[in-house]
Amino acid sequence: MNRSHSLALRRNVWLLIALLSVACGAKPEADPRPLVAVSVLPQQHLVERIAGDHVRTALMIPAGANPTSYSPTLTNLQDLSEADLYVKVGHPHFPFEKSWLEHLLEERENLLVVDCSENVTHPAMDPHIWLTPQKAGSMALIIKKGLATVLPEEREDFEQNFSALLGELEALNQEIEGHLANRQSDTFFVLHPAWGHFAQAYGLKQVAIEKDHKAPDPRSLALIIDHARREGARSILVQPQFNPAPAQTVADAIGAEVVVIDPLAYDWPESLRQLSRSISEGSEH
Repeated sequence: MNRSHSLALRRNVWLLIALLSVACGAKPEADPRPLVAVSVLPQQHLVERIAGDHVRTALMIPAGANPTSYSPTLTNLQDLSEADLYVKVGHPHFPFEKSWLEHLLEERENLLVVDCSENVTHPAMDPHIWLTPQKAGSMALIIKKGLATVLPEEREDFEQNFSALLGELEALNQEIEGHLANRQSDTFFVLHPAWGHFAQAYGLKQVAIEKDHKAPDPRSLALIIDHARREGARSILVQPQFNPAPAQTVADAIGAEVVVIDPLAYDWPESLRQLSRSISEGSEH
């Protein structure tokens, strides 16, 4: 699809939303709370943890969807037409936002948009910035400021919830460090390279089977199998949004287990606990 056709299609969809709104006539009484739109579930978790019941949230990429291939729906566009705040991931290599966000927001010039990647350093090509307690705390600060702009009268509640969240994140960091203290290797093997921020934060090395969202060729796969065997890997990590077949091939070749951990889960703190436990238990020498 060329750019002009894509833009025309998006404008037609916005027009369709307007026409449907008129055609539907009287609506049920609207929820008066501001609507905060987010790209992924981990952001929704942070917004709801800080804002409590003061806002509603709208999720762009639903649970289980692949951000690489997901396209906005009519519901997404309807939500954006009503949103008071958009919380974007902001990483230059986050595929959904890279492909769609500029065009989706072009009809909402006055919508407040906050960037969760502001002042966050990025491992190359890895947009999963929420996958360390430290960077999640940085995201939470940005989100808190955006919420306070939309609802200044609730600023005190946001501050209290934010402070409590920081305490929880510090406890999570200590729990992760406790798990990782028992690891036998600094190297862990994954299907998709979603854990670069985590690896950077804790002095680990992530080895990915997939490169540029593509399965490896036979030679690359053989090299990964040899590497995993030399490291004594007992687990290969996969996420539910991707085909696990290449990971299963590696696991079968070395007698390892395929472990599913979702970096896009709403309960991303539990995903980090699962990951740290898996790394701690995931190799032998």
